[in-house]
Amino acid sequence: AHRLSDLNRPFSYRQNPPAMPAKRKAAKSAPGDLKKVDSSAPVWLEKAMSHANLISPKNAEMEDKPDSPKKQASVMSPSHFDPYTMNLKVKSDFPKVLPAFIEVAGQSRNKYEWDHDLGCLVLDRVLHSAVFYPQSYGFFSQTLCGDGDPLDVLVMNTSPLMPGSTVFVRPLCYMIMEDEKGMDEKVLAVSSNDAHYYDFKTFEDIPGHVLREISQFFETYKALEQDKWAKIGGWKGTAETYKLIEETHQTYLETTKAMQSP
Repeated sequence: AHRLSDLNRPFSYRQNPPAMPAKRKAAKSAPGDLKKVDSSAPVWLEKAMSHANLISPKNAEMEDKPDSPKKQASVMSPSHFDPYTMNLKVKSDFPKVLPAFIEVAGQSRNKYEWDHDLGCLVLDRVLHSAVFYPQSYGFFSQTLCGDGDPLDVLVMNTSPLMPGSTVFVRPLCYMIMEDEKGMDEKVLAVSSNDAHYYDFKTFEDIPGHVLREISQFFETYKALEQDKWAKIGGWKGTAETYKLIEETHQTYLETTKAMQSP
């Protein structure tokens, strides 16, 4: 077992990052049968809410045209499933157990991201550096972090998990991180349905080398990408991880509520 203090260390920069813009405040939308999109919300959230028929999309008149790219995409992808709005609190013991959507298989350099218009995973990029994701990687639905994206999670599992799958996990800790878009914490969890990890219950059960490997990966994986940087901090324990999940879930709920408010 290791102590939390042994793994905490000051922030380190790969290079001096630019000053972060001030956080925008959510603005209430105009009344209507379908709620207007809050212009301060992330684009992905606007699209996800629109596909769930919770708000009216931006440029709706353009999307109604039969030859528009988005109209064609909706014909190709009739399902309104969107992992960003998938129910997060499906287990009674939330946030100790919750679903994670997988975008990247462990030991892969291929970075996939969900395309809200096509309704599927699309290759965003192959990592520029000669590195690979140390664990399968994805996010928690219905969460919103300081960088405008859902809360990211790495999932420890015996074998790499398939991109596009959903797995129930037990979150154990998280790493403080900031990148060019804002705060971008990384949760580390274990698959709740993998017998090899049944005994992993808290932060102290994770080998120290696993944590150092993850920190090293995120500190260097953007090194060859232009205008991108990463700032890595220490690790936080299990109770603090539960709090982070609840807080980012609450931020998501408040933001979507503001988008729907008259």
